[in-house]
Amino acid sequence: MPKTKSARRGLQRLAFGGVGDVLELLFLSENPGLEHLRGLDLFCVSELKRTDKGGLEIKFHDRLKALEVLLAHEIDNEAPGAVSLYKALAASARGGDPDEA
Repeated sequence: MPKTKSARRGLQRLAFGGVGDVLELLFLSENPGLEHLRGLDLFCVSELKRTDKGGLEIKFHDRLKALEVLLAHEIDNEAPGAVSLYKALAASARGGDPDEA
């Protein structure tokens, strides 16, 4: 089960982690140097792109999706039957079929 704990830690980091280093990267000069970049925590970033005009486009991982997965995992561990209820409620809120959740 170490992989499950590792995945949970990763999801928690995505859901609750800070973005301070990403902001630092955004305001750095154009060529900050590899040593400085290696020290930045960019775990929450899914994509980085330099624009034609020299700007920086940053896309983040979906924090809400990470929270949903964590919640479903916690519900499953506490009461396995509750997962079906959770999925049915989520599907109902979206107006969909509970079996497709």
